[in-house]
This record gives sequence, C-alpha cells and structure tokens, in this order.
Amino acid sequence: MFLFIDDFFLVDYVKTDMVIKAFKWMLGNSANCVKMNSRQHPDKPYNDLVGIISKGTIYRTTVMSVWKKNILLELLKDGESAWDFEIYGTVRSDKYDGFYSTWEDCFPVINGVIKGKWQRGAVRRLNLLGIKVDLNRRQMMTKKETVVLFFKELRSKMFKMIPAKYRRKVKDFILGGKYNYEIKKN
Repeated sequence: MFLFIDDFFLVDYVKTDMVIKAFKWMLGNSANCVKMNSRQHPDKPYNDLVGIISKGTIYRTTVMSVWKKNILLELLKDGESAWDFEIYGTVRSDKYDGFYSTWEDCFPVINGVIKGKWQRGAVRRLNLLGIKVDLNRRQMMTKKETVVLFFKELRSKMFKMIPAKYRRKVKDFILGGKYNYEIKKN
C-alpha cells in the first residue's frame, strides 16, 4: 500500500527510477514500511538506497511511504487523525522491525496546509506553478502564524541533532508530557 496525504503537493518530477527501486527492494526484503520522503532521515545505515528507522524514533510512520498492507491496517486506529497517527502509530510500530527510509527524497513536495491553514510560502509556490489556491474555502496563515511556524521548524531542525533514540523522551519532557508516548489503552 502506498500512503500519501492530501495536504502535500508535488512541485516537480517524481524520481520514478528511485521509487521503482525502493518498491522492488521492499518486495525482496523483510520491510514493513519504506518512507520515500524523509524529513527525518534514517538513523542507521543499511545500504545505499535505504537506512533503518529504529524503534523509539519519532515519526516512524508517516506519509509518502510504502507499506505491507497488514502492518499499516494494524497500526491505523479508528478516530485518529493523520497527525495522531504520526505520533501514536509510531509508538505502536515499535513492536515491529523492518522500518526504513530512502536516503533521498523521491517526491518533491511542499506541505500546503498546516493545522487547517494554507502556508503562505506554499500558496506562492503553487501560484508560480500555475495552481490557483481558493482562499475562500480555507484561510491562509497570518504573518504571525508564519513566523511562529518558522521558529517551530527551526526548533525541529535543532531537535534532529539529538540522537534518534532519545528524541521521544526529550520531546515529551519539553512538552510536559503532552503526548505521553506510552501506547494508549482502549
């Protein structure tokens, strides 16, 4: 199964050869998931095409990824948003090995919508590509929200300097246990 979320927009040609190579590699190996656009690259080397995303890392389950269908269906939970899935699906994925990411992005994308609003830069980029965004249907971020997002993205880049296996604990500490990366009991 291929997972691609609708608030990401292709802005250039897909690296088709690399996508085919990753699909074939996944079929020939014990991979449960292969991410093909990684804002958080693998934390351990495996080969020239992919690296390992270890248990305990953040955002192990995300978009633009190829999945073994049974694993994805097991990790998805009714009522969870895509954002919840990135957090809690990642925790649930810790019971499995076989999570990988390509070293290079296969899909040149921009994240158009964050927290229900269009990103200003994404709207400009899409307009340059000849795609008109209907701002009557969904608001654009204010300048203040754009500045806040910039600093959050900067914080995220600095956060990547922390070894992957400690990121969940550090994030949970900084956010005062907001997500409590323990698996929720139903």
